[in-house]
Amino acid sequence: MPTQRKTFSHAVRVPRFEFETGYAKSASQALRTDHTIVDVWPKDYPGLLTRTIETLGYPASEGQPCKLAIAELLSASNSDLHFSFVGTGADDLHGTALARKMMVLEAARKIPLADLALKVVAAAARPFAPSKARGLRQIAGMLSEWADPYSYKAPANIAAVYTDIDMAHRSVTTRRSDRHSDVRHL
Repeated sequence: MPTQRKTFSHAVRVPRFEFETGYAKSASQALRTDHTIVDVWPKDYPGLLTRTIETLGYPASEGQPCKLAIAELLSASNSDLHFSFVGTGADDLHGTALARKMMVLEAARKIPLADLALKVVAAAARPFAPSKARGLRQIAGMLSEWADPYSYKAPANIAAVYTDIDMAHRSVTTRRSDRHSDVRHL
């Protein structure tokens, strides 16, 4: 019998972050995993940030120190985990501005000829709201390439653009003889 899968998330202990903890718990329940939440307190964040930059050798995004907190917990517990996948929300992976565009993109995908409509609105908005117009043009460009998993214009496809997606798929699926197990497939 395989051991229960484990998931980890971090919780920045400030009021604005509480909803993220709820998302993590819901995902854990849906995946039927043994879930651990690693607390990141505001007073500890500067030290995590410094260690992250020292480890990476370049400036870190705001979420990377929290991932280091998880790694440090696993290291201190002498975990016997053999494989790890890291999931990241769009706001952490792409930044808040692009994550907002992705939300608009997701809604626009359901509207026929949305790419054309966005281009028209962008052209009309350009004289008085140039940055909004640029964002609308970017979303229109993303729409036209949304279905291409290797397009760098569709931010949700970044894993396929920069990763060997077939290898990633094989690493989370089971061999044909193990298909009856509780392993979920992509």
